[in-house]
Amino acid sequence: MDLVLVFGTLGAFFSILHLLPELILALRTRQLDDVSWLMLIISLFNFASWITYGALLSAFPIVFASSVNFTVTSTLIVLKIQYKKKMAIKRMTPKPRRV
Repeated sequence: MDLVLVFGTLGAFFSILHLLPELILALRTRQLDDVSWLMLIISLFNFASWITYGALLSAFPIVFASSVNFTVTSTLIVLKIQYKKKMAIKRMTPKPRRV
């Protein structure tokens, strides 16, 4: 096996792995207040650039890993929006009074 392909595949694997703990934590806790909007937006542009670069080079590991990371980052953005809306609704809903 080509050494370049081995390291490309390893890099792709670890690249995918790096965002999964954040996604799992977000799904468990149902909050993403500690995740920066700026980080998420920059990540989207980063992964879109890597997808384009990998496609131009016909480098499957780069395209695959970046596509997965783009999807995970997009999911985190959607969850951040959803959880924020739910928290806003929860704060606005009056609690029943005990008599």
